Amino acid sequence: MISERTSDDSSGVEFHRDEGTTRYGEAYRVRYLLDVGTRRRWRVVSVGGSVVESGWEDVGVDLEAAARVWGPAWSGRTEGEVRREFGVPLAVSEVGGARTLWYVRARREVYGVLLRDGLLTTAFRISEPDFERLRARNPPH
Repeated sequence: MISERTSDDSSGVEFHRDEGTTRYGEAYRVRYLLDVGTRRRWRVVSVGGSVVESGWEDVGVDLEAAARVWGPAWSGRTEGEVRREFGVPLAVSEVGGARTLWYVRARREVYGVLLRDGLLTTAFRISEPDFERLRARNPPH
């Protein structure tokens, strides 16, 4: 796993980002990062260039659940191979060099398949309500 550092001590590969303007006219950015090594998923909120919220949750169970579905045999596979086997994803997030394909496997069970440089690096599970919150454009203020 490639690890990237951010300015607030969060680490990991950014797999989703939301940017916009608050109702007060300030630029905001909400970043979501996955650090497989520490088994953490980070959410970092910046408003006007300053971090106003940063937190992480343990996602060990979600990484293990995804490993049962995607398995180590998929590591290093191309996006084309993933799409041929699993079909068109529900959504796609692109941030920098990372691309996340979002698949719904069962009710309330969503999987993010993280690709770097076109190759699958890891997969993780996220609950359907968390996925909907992630996709909603809700400015911090």
